[in-house]
Amino acid sequence: MKANYILASILVSIAAIACSKSAKSKKLIQNSSSYSIKVSIFDKSNSNKLYASHQISANGQVVIEDINSKSGPRYNGQQSCVNPNDSIALEVIDNAGLKASLDLNNSTNWEYSRVSANSSGTEDECKAMIDPSEIVSK
Repeated sequence: MKANYILASILVSIAAIACSKSAKSKKLIQNSSSYSIKVSIFDKSNSNKLYASHQISANGQVVIEDINSKSGPRYNGQQSCVNPNDSIALEVIDNAGLKASLDLNNSTNWEYSRVSANSSGTEDECKAMIDPSEIVSK
């Protein structure tokens, strides 16, 4: 009898997970400048250890976070686009005299949008844009 209860509990749990809505969350950076940019992401909770690095070509973009979840969306507004445990640094590649002045650790430099919401779930994104005017002399 106890085995039937355990089996029933497992089946109910599987059904609940299978029927729950999905949430897809993306965090991306668009580079509208004519310079390639290196994006370094450091973990502030782990002695600023580098844990991710990306390169964005001139006039390109990169997805720095892509999460699929059954527990709900990762982002829920502009403030949530900045992870308090992360520190993001930008570097102009192949031009030591230039720097990217955009601060991606400031939530006002991110745009949040709900891309879609329907009966099967939600899709949201946080997007930052590097404009040509943000590439300045050091």
